[in-house]
Amino acid sequence: MKNINKLSNIIKTTDGPFLTVIVPNPLTVSDLSKAKLKMKDVAMQAEEKLRHAYPTINVDDYMKQLRPYTDDPNQWDDVKSRACAIIVGPDRVTVEDLNHEVNQSSVTVSEHPNWLKLAQNTVEQTHLILALNYDSYRLFQASSSHIEELELASDAPGTLPETLGTNELKGGQLNFNSYDGGVSFHGHNEKSQEVKNDQRNYYQAISTYLREHFPLEKTEVVLYALPQNAAVLREALNYDSAISELFEPSSPAKLSMNEISERIATIIQDGIEANINQLHSDYERFTNLGQTTDDLSQLIDCARNGQIETLIICENTSSPGYLTRSELDTSSEFAKNNNLYNDLADMVIKDNGHIVVLPADKMPIDSPICAILRYPI
Repeated sequence: MKNINKLSNIIKTTDGPFLTVIVPNPLTVSDLSKAKLKMKDVAMQAEEKLRHAYPTINVDDYMKQLRPYTDDPNQWDDVKSRACAIIVGPDRVTVEDLNHEVNQSSVTVSEHPNWLKLAQNTVEQTHLILALNYDSYRLFQASSSHIEELELASDAPGTLPETLGTNELKGGQLNFNSYDGGVSFHGHNEKSQEVKNDQRNYYQAISTYLREHFPLEKTEVVLYALPQNAAVLREALNYDSAISELFEPSSPAKLSMNEISERIATIIQDGIEANINQLHSDYERFTNLGQTTDDLSQLIDCARNGQIETLIICENTSSPGYLTRSELDTSSEFAKNNNLYNDLADMVIKDNGHIVVLPADKMPIDSPICAILRYPI
């Protein structure tokens, strides 16, 4: 599952308030002029909500950090996804790619980042797909709703001969036959070993490129390769945890973009279903141990005590209220416009727990919020 707890390390500011803006990437919209108008509207909403909720803060400090993204499309060149979250705190701005489609922008102001929006569709993750052959490769970025082939940077490895060059290529060109992305060796054993060494050196170059150009600490790599090629790549990456458990053990060679896209979509959907089934299984198991609850008052107590391991929330739900470790406010104007569920999520994240946000039909029980606990109540 996507681990948004890693995002808490990106946001170094510990005290809010925070402005969270969820927007489609304007560079993916066909009509850029309309996108610009919508972004200006987002900026107006953000300023209005900040001034209303926090009349004593310096709103201009927030808007100075937000406006480069709402006013200048060039600021979006480094955003790879079709939607993102712009999180503005008192002293810094963080832009986070989102793995789900966003059709309408949203603006929220709270003491914390809007964790519930950031964690939406938590069981799905944006994957980097490495379609790997013996002597070539392609890269794709994919979620269940969107797949695109990535353009390689100028310093990216090319094919095996292009990358190693004639001076480094030890196996020669006449000692193996390439077939559907694999390789069959023939000739002397020494030459066969040299061809294998060429493959390992080539895959190490690919691995270096991946580490230098992609945030592997946040994005898992799904291998689409013959098992023997995948084994060499895993070795080149030192069995890095960035390699996903999802795996397509076949050759991507000679396949069209549509054929690859269909297979990748199936792989990712299988992974999503497996994650949801595992979550449901875990919830049932811990229920039998007395380590689950969907009672809001119990959830509040458990969150304050650091007892929640996994907080599960139905997407697009809320409960008015403002919660701290020592206070529960449900009557003030601020509390009536604040989402208590998001305050719970913030506590769980700070106590190294996990947040999962799911559609209603994927929730483990018929409740807008529930939790798996670290020990019984």
